[in-house]
Amino acid sequence: MNFARRDVGRFQIGDRDEPDELSGSVLMALNSNDSVIGCALFDEGSGVLQLARDEPKVDMDVISRFVAHGHPSLILISSRAPKELRDGIHDCHGHSVRTISSSKFSASYALEKLTDLRVPLPTSLGFPSQISSQDRIRKQHHSNSIVGATPAATATEHDPNLNHIRQESIGCAGAILSELLRGSLSSNQGPSEGVGIGMRRIEGFSLSHFVSITPETLNSLQIFQGEHPSDQQWAINRYTALRADSLSIYGLFCSLAHTSQGKTKLRELLLRPVFDLEVIRSRQEATYLLLHPENRDRKDHIAETLRKTKNVASHIFSLRKGVTFSQGGQDFSASVWANVRTFVSQALKLRDHVNTLRGVDDCCLIRNVSLKLDEQSLLAAGGLLHDTIDFDRAHIRGLSMIRAGIDEELDRLLRQYDGLNDLLVKVAQSATNVTPTRAARNVWTCAFLPQLGFLLAINQHSEHSANEITSQLTTDSRWEQIFVADGIVYYKNDDMRLLDEQFGDVYCSIADREIEILQRLATQLLQYEDALLSASAACGDIDAVLAIALVAEKYRWNAPKLTTSSAIAIHQGRHPLQELLSQPFIANDCHLGDVQHTSGSESIGRCLVLTGPNQSGKSVYLKQVALIVYLAHIGSFVPAEAAVIGLTDQILTRLSAHESVCKHESAFAIDLGQLLRLIQHSTSRSLLVIDEFGKGTNPDDGSGLLAACISHFQSMSSKAPRCLLATHLREYFEGVHFFPNQDLQLAHLKVAGTLDSNIAGASITYLFQLCQGYGSSSLGSSCAAAHGVPQPIVERSEHLVSLLDQDEDISVPCAKLSASDEAKLQKAEHVARRFIEEDFHTTGGHRMTSHDLRHTLASCGR
Repeated sequence: MNFARRDVGRFQIGDRDEPDELSGSVLMALNSNDSVIGCALFDEGSGVLQLARDEPKVDMDVISRFVAHGHPSLILISSRAPKELRDGIHDCHGHSVRTISSSKFSASYALEKLTDLRVPLPTSLGFPSQISSQDRIRKQHHSNSIVGATPAATATEHDPNLNHIRQESIGCAGAILSELLRGSLSSNQGPSEGVGIGMRRIEGFSLSHFVSITPETLNSLQIFQGEHPSDQQWAINRYTALRADSLSIYGLFCSLAHTSQGKTKLRELLLRPVFDLEVIRSRQEATYLLLHPENRDRKDHIAETLRKTKNVASHIFSLRKGVTFSQGGQDFSASVWANVRTFVSQALKLRDHVNTLRGVDDCCLIRNVSLKLDEQSLLAAGGLLHDTIDFDRAHIRGLSMIRAGIDEELDRLLRQYDGLNDLLVKVAQSATNVTPTRAARNVWTCAFLPQLGFLLAINQHSEHSANEITSQLTTDSRWEQIFVADGIVYYKNDDMRLLDEQFGDVYCSIADREIEILQRLATQLLQYEDALLSASAACGDIDAVLAIALVAEKYRWNAPKLTTSSAIAIHQGRHPLQELLSQPFIANDCHLGDVQHTSGSESIGRCLVLTGPNQSGKSVYLKQVALIVYLAHIGSFVPAEAAVIGLTDQILTRLSAHESVCKHESAFAIDLGQLLRLIQHSTSRSLLVIDEFGKGTNPDDGSGLLAACISHFQSMSSKAPRCLLATHLREYFEGVHFFPNQDLQLAHLKVAGTLDSNIAGASITYLFQLCQGYGSSSLGSSCAAAHGVPQPIVERSEHLVSLLDQDEDISVPCAKLSASDEAKLQKAEHVARRFIEEDFHTTGGHRMTSHDLRHTLASCGR
């Protein structure tokens, strides 16, 4: 007998398909008042609201640092924001900006909304601590239904950064809350049905705790590099913008990460290198621990477990919305319940593997990961799922997923439903007694369809014509034709209507009862939301550290030594990306500042000027040193045999000019703007990287500007920043105004061949070895010939260069007559030669008369 199988899709109470990785949009609000700028950030993926320590000045540098730190998808500014703030934000291209009412940028508004949403308010924020318990109770009922309410907001631990938060940043939090609530209310769901904004806790941050990295530096050093030109710009969604990376630093680490949480954590580490020795050393300790020979097998077990660990945050988000199945999907393995259960299982396995690592008790970072994997909460969440859902039966389509014994009423309904099969057989057998004669022998089956109830199916394919059977049944008022499918006509008669009254609601009753149980399960499971999200974040932490360790192992990187001095001492350093493309790669040293030796401290120039031929590797060397310093500050090992890196507060670069029609500036003006920021904002702990400055203007002017910059840094003595500079402007070094001293180093990259000439085709071998001293030749003609420039052009350039070296005026060799002028010159030469050849003294033995003279002169001009 045929009756419809119940579909597990009926448990679906929504159809929103959430990806494994949340979109992770980041909202940023900026505001300034009385020369103080405040900032607030909200990451929808983690549910953390971050409030910045107010900065005492409003300029482009501070604004760009905030934007680079948060990498927001949307920036909110006040309608009364000062011009300096608006201009600074609009100069940060690639981000959406929205202006909202200034009334939303108020601490009182932020307090009201945070209270409504039951977000814990740390007293260190400056919020009134005397909020009465009656007010809390009065708003509790309202907050249960308000859009954005989070059932179980976590208590905010004391954060020292919160002690310095002022009203501007708190007001920015109000703007973010306003935008989040506006977005929720504008959706199709009503306020009582809306999904919470998921704000879990409040944290503070200060820009002084991070190394300043501008977007230009990230792009120039290829920290993030999109595969397509359109990906070069930071897109509205920060994750889609950084997801498909080709050859980049992020690409190296991301390829060895195993979870979406780990990749998100890696992005955070790379965007926010830290200015904190303790944090850096804790990450190095974790890397050492994972690379220990005795932990090799355990490390492999951790990696294998992480591969099976998904991001539970997206499933928690779905539970808050009431979505338990993916869109259009009926596969139980894709449900929230199956994914949360799998996550709990893998998280517990990961905890066991982490706790068996040799030396885990001595590693603070790894130990904290283990503590975040709360075994008791994970077991409770897993047990709740196991006790409620029969996962073995749930994978079979049509069977109830609720475990027997959970609900007596549901068990009774299921027994009644399971007995329908025998009932339908008996009904089909007895149907022939009430069916008209010709149709009785064609009764095929009795079926139950949830939406239509019980039906008798009559087969039209018989010895009697279909029309004859149909007319006989339809003439009887007790028979009603419902539909026809595949030659089977489905009817409803009085017996079927009686069955509908007795058993027709059993299917809907089962579905309603199961939905109630699953909703209760979701509510109970959300009580462990914080433990699950904390465990998910812990998986990301260990995955990010494991990726750093795997990169160090794969590419033979070593741990740098971080110090509080200003020294940079790199032994046999390599470019982490270039060495993947150039084999073999020639490693080089770098020494800047006060370098420590076994015999004591040696003061070395804080500025290194790199000269030498084109294509000798100057730009690669500059980026190599900058990347090693950068990697050291994210806690990673570095591509060098050994390295001592002094703490660096900023890595400022002038490597390339990004021209755009949006910028009403020339390439040289952009270069000047970048150099100005380097000079204004650098400190003794900064690293400046300058490549080919001054090439966009007259060589004399460019050399003068370069010389002035070098002199400025030299005059700062011990307060000068560490500076790496590459140039081809030899006028400064070959002039009488250049005086080398101990604060300035000159170096070049060695080339084997003829260095005193630009003879095309000369045998030139680039050795890529750093040598002390000035490299005068650029070998421009040889490079041009090697790149296919036609030989006549190369030879002409060599001739002009030789004239310039001899202080000759090249205006004459470069001059060229037009065709008409050349014809006139040839005619004049012809007349002059005829004139010289004539004898004007005698003609035919007689003295020439004036008439003869005129005739002779006329003949010379013919």
